[in-house]
Amino acid sequence: MITVIKTPALFNPALNVNIWQIQSNRTDIQSFYVTVTDGVNIISKLQLYPNPSNRQGSAIDLQQILKNVVQTTIKKNDIIVQELIDVFSYRLEITEVIYNVTSNSTSLGESYTTPFYNVFNGQLPKITMSDYDFATLVATSASTPKFLTNKPASVTKYWTTEYLYYLNDGRATGVDIHLNYSTGTIVKPFPINPSFKSGRVNISPRGLVVNGVSLENLQSFTVNLVAGNTVASQTVTRYYNNLSSDCQDEVVNMIWSNDLGGIDSMLFKNPQETRKVDKVTIKTNPYSTNSAGFYTATDANIYQNNEVIISSDTTSEYTVVSDWLNNAESAWIPSIMSSKAVYVELTNGKLLPVKVLNDSATVYNSRYNKGLSQYTLQFQSESGLLTSIVDRINDASQVGMIGTTNPDIVLQTADYEYVIGLNGVVRV
Repeated sequence: MITVIKTPALFNPALNVNIWQIQSNRTDIQSFYVTVTDGVNIISKLQLYPNPSNRQGSAIDLQQILKNVVQTTIKKNDIIVQELIDVFSYRLEITEVIYNVTSNSTSLGESYTTPFYNVFNGQLPKITMSDYDFATLVATSASTPKFLTNKPASVTKYWTTEYLYYLNDGRATGVDIHLNYSTGTIVKPFPINPSFKSGRVNISPRGLVVNGVSLENLQSFTVNLVAGNTVASQTVTRYYNNLSSDCQDEVVNMIWSNDLGGIDSMLFKNPQETRKVDKVTIKTNPYSTNSAGFYTATDANIYQNNEVIISSDTTSEYTVVSDWLNNAESAWIPSIMSSKAVYVELTNGKLLPVKVLNDSATVYNSRYNKGLSQYTLQFQSESGLLTSIVDRINDASQVGMIGTTNPDIVLQTADYEYVIGLNGVVRV
């Protein structure tokens, strides 16, 4: 008989350990045949042998196998709730291999198929993983988990393109967005298909406008997963920060995959560009035959080159700074350094992959540091990222206004949204 002694969590980060320990009650066990499958397709076939300290059992960490079958979907669209296939469900099919000493042969013993377990594209620190409870990240029958982000739940920075990723074990059936206007609160419900184990909520200004949300007089809004009339996730609050002193800032929106398997975003400003050109050359003979057939160093009064450029590639390094950060934001934002996928949102709405150059950061704490802090980010991409402010508002149409005493006009093109101050300067 096969007994499973240890399993990972029902929803486990794929980039952390995924340890299985199995045991047989037979003393003549030689090994175990183990097949990792999604129920239809075979992911991997393994043969596990007992070790000297446990002659009737074995263990394996499936991390190296499972981390190759998960992903974080990154795409830009105007759908408010989009179900995703970012959770991979798998099970183990285990069979005993029995050794017969008398005949010096092997035969198959009993078999056992485990229930399905799930992995997602996450990686928790060892300290966190040791106390990991998947209910803190997954909407189960009773849990109220967090969205897949460590971004502070209540943010007062610029409001821009943002997606809240979630994990759902069949509980959440919808998303409620509570829109807090100066004239009162309106709740906009959006349905969720609970058969999908993962998805995301689009809370960007354009996404809300396209889906019938008015931005006029909007002050803040909260987002929750819901199960009928019951809240099924922790609350996320977003505010619009209407600071006229920042109207002259040129902004860069950064989007990156985070360690929990979701996407984070932050608006940086004032990009400074440094260009670098890499050239590939070959050496040639500066003395060769000219058009007259003579062997010479010049041809038609032009010196012949002894080094020819066969290709050149221009890249740019950009330096941007964040807005002023509080303690929680200062601790969160350096997570962009370890992200495996970082993008800049261009003015046409497309996402450009970039390489972050930062490898260290000082975490600000108001208890020990005077004043406020900013985070300086350096990244590398192809040249041409910066465009003029005039180009950003060409062919835009007005779709709403934010604020009452000092309103800003919300403009949109086919792919992008901007917030324009009354002095005509792009802010977001």
